[in-house]
Amino acid sequence: MSKIEINNIYKIFGNNPDSVMDMVKNGSTKDEVLEQTGHTVGLDNVSLNIEEGETFVCMGLSGSGPVCQRTVDAGTFSRASKTKAIKGD
Repeated sequence: MSKIEINNIYKIFGNNPDSVMDMVKNGSTKDEVLEQTGHTVGLDNVSLNIEEGETFVCMGLSGSGPVCQRTVDAGTFSRASKTKAIKGD
């Protein structure tokens, strides 16, 4: 069983992110979403499992999502669609 489990995280930046969720979930690309709505897709259906004792590193270029992922995990974004579970001792 995973120590940390994060499933199906989405984060969309813009004035009305909820209005864009169906478009993203139906497979539109980041570029299509930006062009058609002016919204930016930060995270698109991100899931991961981290086992006890495992080292996990999230890396990427500036603006590619690692900081966004960590702030969603920490709960500091209020408009992210997410499911996560952290299992304590």
